[in-house]
Amino acid sequence: MSAHARSGRPQRGVPAGLGSFASWDRRLDGRIGQALLSVPAVKAVEFGTSLEVSRGPGSRAHDEIELGADRALRRRTNRAGGLEGGVTNGEDVLAVAYMKPISTLARGLDSVDLATGEPARSAYERSDCALNLLSIADIDGAQLHSQ
Repeated sequence: MSAHARSGRPQRGVPAGLGSFASWDRRLDGRIGQALLSVPAVKAVEFGTSLEVSRGPGSRAHDEIELGADRALRRRTNRAGGLEGGVTNGEDVLAVAYMKPISTLARGLDSVDLATGEPARSAYERSDCALNLLSIADIDGAQLHSQ
């Protein structure tokens, strides 16, 4: 059995216009992705529903604009996760981090003896299923710190 996890919650009240569309090193989606991918075991980052919309036509990926009851402009959906072209758009920012499963095999794996070049079985060391919980705490802490 392998333990795996995903972590992310919306960051509310983020103003429009943070980040840059013109400078690769100031794109907010890139900076958030870099921060989340620096957490051990995180192997992927999703903004909004980008994994879901990537499986369909581009016409289903848009977040149409409407005039709200308060006469403010808003998006009907938030598929982009609050970021467009590296810049916040005024909607909630949602970045989800996906962590690789931690192997919980109670045996060694097939390998090669580096001294002889012969097939060998690796030693069983340990299984650490708490890593995902610690990683989620790191991510949630970073999100709280950024508010």
